[in-house]
Order: sequence, then C-alpha cells, then structure tokens
Amino acid sequence: MSAETNLLRELHWSPTALGIVMGAGGAGGILGALVWQPLERRWGPGPVMLGALSLNPLAQIPLVLVGPGLGGQIAIGIGMVIQTGAAVCHGGLQRAVRQELAPDELQGRAQATGAWLAFSLRPFAALAAGGLGTWLGLHLTLTLITVALVIPFLVLWNSPVRDMRTVAPAALTVTEEPANP
Repeated sequence: MSAETNLLRELHWSPTALGIVMGAGGAGGILGALVWQPLERRWGPGPVMLGALSLNPLAQIPLVLVGPGLGGQIAIGIGMVIQTGAAVCHGGLQRAVRQELAPDELQGRAQATGAWLAFSLRPFAALAAGGLGTWLGLHLTLTLITVALVIPFLVLWNSPVRDMRTVAPAALTVTEEPANP
C-alpha cells in the first residue's frame, strides 16, 4: 500500500486534498532550485548541504504526528514544501560540488556512481518500508523512517564537507611523484 493510499485511508483525505498536498511538494522543489545558489554564496556549500539535510527529518514529523482534518493537511503540506525544497537544494548543490571537484576524466564515473547510489537503492528501500509497514504498522514504520533520515546528516557532519566554505579543486588535486632517474 502506498503512502498516498495510506493518507487517503488512515487520515480520511479526499483525493483533492491529497493532490493539493502533493502539489505543495512540487512548489517546494521549485523554491529549493531557486535558493540553493544564493544560500551557497552566502554560507558555503558545506553548511547549506548540512542545513538542507537537517530539515528532512524535521519536515517528516507532521506525517508521523498529525491526525485527520484540515490542520493535518496543512501541516503535511508545509512539511512537503520544506522536505522537497531541502532535497532539491541539497541535490543541486551536491552535484555542483561534485562537478567542481571531480577531474574532467572522472566526471562520467562520478555522475554514474551518484545516480546509482541515489536511484538503484530505492526499490530496496520501498520493499523494506512495505515489509516494515506490514510487520510493525504504518505509524511505527513512518517513525523509524523519520529517525533514519538523520543518518545522511550525521554522515555528512562527520566528513570534511562540514567545514567546506568554498569549493577549491586545486586543494584536492593529487600530484604525481617525480619519476626516479
């Protein structure tokens, strides 16, 4: 059963309400695309990526806590705007940093690896979420997923990205050892 079906059944939403709330996520994506570059110029790529990743679990909380009614629809809609905006902001900035730092000859490999990590794991995540939802119930599964959204933030926090204020490819260039005569 999909998340959308659960919203319709568990929260007694109309299909129109669901469409409006899901559409709010699209508006958040547009907003994220518009703001990531100015935010990156102001604070640097590391803080902006961390900020965007920190918003994801927070924006998921309304989905776990709200009940039926207009208030829940508004809360989840706002969460969708924030979560989708943060995802687009992080994704755009992450790809820009990767393109800046990866040498030209590795651009294709870097893009393919990033795409593989982002997209190939989704079916397994969907299967796991469906299994957990069946085994543990919807509410507990959504709570576990919300907690799991903290993991990407923690990984990035414990990496050099945390201190990245500018993208400096020259500082990361590997120089070859001089050949022995």
